[in-house]
Amino acid sequence: MISLSSTTNRVFCLTFFTIAQLSTIARIWIRYHKQRLWWDDGWAFLTMLILILMDILSFLEGSNPIVPSSPHMQVVQYWIDIISCTLAIWCARISLICSIIRLIPPLFTLRRISEWAAVSFSLLCVGILVPKIYVCASDRSWYDMSDSPQCPLGTNIAVVELITDLVGDITLVVIPIRLLGYVNLPKEKQRMLIVIFGASLLTSTMSVVHVTYLIGPSHNSAIVPIAAEIEAGTALIVANLGVLTPFLCRLMGKCDGEIDSKPYTHYPSIQTNGDICLRRVSDLVTSSIRFADTGRVSTSARVQEPESERKNEPLDSSCLFSDSNARPLDGADSFEIPTFAG
Repeated sequence: MISLSSTTNRVFCLTFFTIAQLSTIARIWIRYHKQRLWWDDGWAFLTMLILILMDILSFLEGSNPIVPSSPHMQVVQYWIDIISCTLAIWCARISLICSIIRLIPPLFTLRRISEWAAVSFSLLCVGILVPKIYVCASDRSWYDMSDSPQCPLGTNIAVVELITDLVGDITLVVIPIRLLGYVNLPKEKQRMLIVIFGASLLTSTMSVVHVTYLIGPSHNSAIVPIAAEIEAGTALIVANLGVLTPFLCRLMGKCDGEIDSKPYTHYPSIQTNGDICLRRVSDLVTSSIRFADTGRVSTSARVQEPESERKNEPLDSSCLFSDSNARPLDGADSFEIPTFAG
């Protein structure tokens, strides 16, 4: 958004956005180095590009722009800024929900719920962006402001924005907690996951601050753009924590194994007591799929790990408790899940 205190805004924008952008570059490098790039990294990269655009705009707008612009260009810059800020926040949330999705095996209903949550985030982004555009486009009196034109969004838009932000951030906390209820992880990894995804509440905190100044007295308008920029930067930094925190933890020798994993590389190994043990391997090869019709439909698939990967990378398994009556076949690398024909 348009800043009335240009110098302060530029300092906050440059400092905070630089941290967010550097963390994104580190995230992309880690994932690329491990050949684990996925959709969540793409959304994080898109968020970084939007923040770079906002960073550039901070030097072109305000009461003391580096490059003077006409009143018409100031209006155009405001439009770009208000749209970019909303997109950056929600793209970062979509990146985080995609990071959660890649942790959940396709076997789980929770994965489908998380995928629908990602779609809902896109709809929430559009749902808050369209009213902003409508309000600012329907009343163009702010176009005539001599210095730093700024659209008065009003209390209703601010409240709707706060509600959508809270819904998004609470979702990003509830789904990982629900996942922890099924996955038997070591306590240190459980704490790490809670910290990583609980940090998304920081974005909600900044959203509350942003809305407070947005609907507050007019003299608070100078803080509105700073709060908006910090909210966008916080959202991206939090999205990157899911990759950077486990990486730094391993560098410091505080934990073994990994939380971060390749997507779609978990397979269930059904134990004799009915538990499901999820094993992560670097490459899965389906060697056989058998179908038997004996009054029920029974499917078994054998997954094998390449010998080179067996030597170089240990299996990382997490056990999930299940009431399934599935039984193991002839080894840990094969499983049979019975289903009944309806």
